[in-house]
Amino acid sequence: MLYPDHIIEELRSRADLVSIVSQYVVLKKRGSYWMGLCPFHQEKTPSFAVNPNKGYKCFGCGEGGDVFSFVMKIEGVSFSEALKRVAESCGFVLPEIQKKTSKAKEGDLALKKEVIKLNWLALEFWENFLLSEAEAKPAREYLLKRGISEETWRKFRIGYAPNRWDALLSYVKRKKISDKLIERSGLFSVGESSSLGKKIYDKFRGRIIFPIFDIEGQVVAFGGRTIENVEPKYLNSPETPAYVKGNHLYGLFQNKDEIRRQKTAILVEGYLDLISLYQAGEKIAVASLGTSLTEEQSKLLVKFARKVIVNYDGDSAGIKAAKRAIQVLLSRGLEVKILTLPDGLDPDDFIRNYGSEEYKQIRQKKARSYLEFLTKEVLNKESLSEATEDVILIARSIRSEIEKRDFFDQAMFFLGFDSIHRADLWAKVKSNLKPWEIRQSIQEQIKRKLTLAEEKLLSLLYNVEEVRDYIFSIIEESDYKHLLSAPIFEAFLALHKEGREFSMENVLSLVPQDGIVSDILGIIFMSESFDKVEDSDNVDNYIDEAESYLLKIRDLAIEKMMNENNRELIVAERNGDKERLEELFRKHLELAKKRAKIRAYLSASN
Repeated sequence: MLYPDHIIEELRSRADLVSIVSQYVVLKKRGSYWMGLCPFHQEKTPSFAVNPNKGYKCFGCGEGGDVFSFVMKIEGVSFSEALKRVAESCGFVLPEIQKKTSKAKEGDLALKKEVIKLNWLALEFWENFLLSEAEAKPAREYLLKRGISEETWRKFRIGYAPNRWDALLSYVKRKKISDKLIERSGLFSVGESSSLGKKIYDKFRGRIIFPIFDIEGQVVAFGGRTIENVEPKYLNSPETPAYVKGNHLYGLFQNKDEIRRQKTAILVEGYLDLISLYQAGEKIAVASLGTSLTEEQSKLLVKFARKVIVNYDGDSAGIKAAKRAIQVLLSRGLEVKILTLPDGLDPDDFIRNYGSEEYKQIRQKKARSYLEFLTKEVLNKESLSEATEDVILIARSIRSEIEKRDFFDQAMFFLGFDSIHRADLWAKVKSNLKPWEIRQSIQEQIKRKLTLAEEKLLSLLYNVEEVRDYIFSIIEESDYKHLLSAPIFEAFLALHKEGREFSMENVLSLVPQDGIVSDILGIIFMSESFDKVEDSDNVDNYIDEAESYLLKIRDLAIEKMMNENNRELIVAERNGDKERLEELFRKHLELAKKRAKIRAYLSASN
């Protein structure tokens, strides 16, 4: 532990959990709790509860813990880094940690070697048990049923832990291993002391064992998978003198030579994903062991690979982990591709269902750029502010200035930001603003992005039937399709066409539930201009106002079309395409005439 327990407890008591969580989740007070949508899984009804004194808990996915575990989970950082970030958030000064003496370091190294030595004893015991004992027959049948051959068991040194409380303990006791080492190894659970002494028993029982090797081939930890219907499905070693979570990649030791030869790695989540890929001939896989990729793991990857194909599970947790991996890998200068398998399958399930050849084909043909993945799987399902923040943080992580700017421009164009707003947001990429400061400024940027004409026109359309009758008879799709509020215009048009009531409930039922317009809806519905129109004798004035707002929006749309046309003109001229040049020039003249007519009308009416 980097800091004494009393320092950690003092920091925990002084940290403002609600304030920290609020940087990522919109919370509302409910009695002694604060409630919001869980940041760790997708949900529509808030089930994420924060108690300032006790911690957080999601009643949907089960995630819970204290302020440190929240920061570790949400940011994908180590415990020590979480301590620093929490301390910074509340102005707590962590004490300087005295450097260990050379003698203390020697002691740590000696203990690490002893733990590794004990790990080898455990590996040999479990491996031999799987290969030769009758009690391990169900485990052997399970592995063979999943298509994992005995040759692969031996390659990855897979074993089986007997379903007994003291199988390994009795074995290591016979080897004269000290109680102190047994307790520090992470292989055993230690119960409360009694008159009979401490209760020590095997941590791994009735599980297939997957040894985790460091880059040098030393066994530093283990993962265990149950073959029965019990929870947890997977059980992993705790941190020990030999093992720090997030510092190792499963399978890297076995596959590093082939990864170096191909300069490519496939990043997956779990043990069985990697083993299935190995048997399928894809001997370039590594597994991040069910966690978001860490900085330390990326440091290992960059030693062997130039390109990484991220093939996490296709569920919401896997997509979120892939988003995090993109940022970490790009910061190392690696080329990043994303592979999402059909039907949300993980690599192990896909290969067992469709075979190794089909996987190879889909990997070669369907691995996408991270930009395509983000626009199709992530950004369009997030709120505008969250999506914008993601783009800024990912752009920051890209080393190449050309690639950085290209990604930023394309992603922001996808989100609907014009060149003026993109310039403001680009400044945040180049700034040293912290994530919460970026988040705050993005909200202001989104508010500025909505024109007054949009707000006013939508207010009048929502509230005045006669305005709807007139405006919907003259509006064109090109007027609003470039706006972030386009889905709201479409919802209004649908309600009007179907003769349905204009209510919040009906509007919300027609707006796509992809998160991209949620911020816009909030701004429009909560704005002062959205107040109920009361003066029913002023309908003609409302229609005139609405037409004026529509023309202002149409003027902006034409300006965008002219800018796009000008870009195409430059390309056509560069390519010497005379026919295309004439076509684009005619279009330019038509747009210019329309814009002049609109501006003359607006000028005369003012």
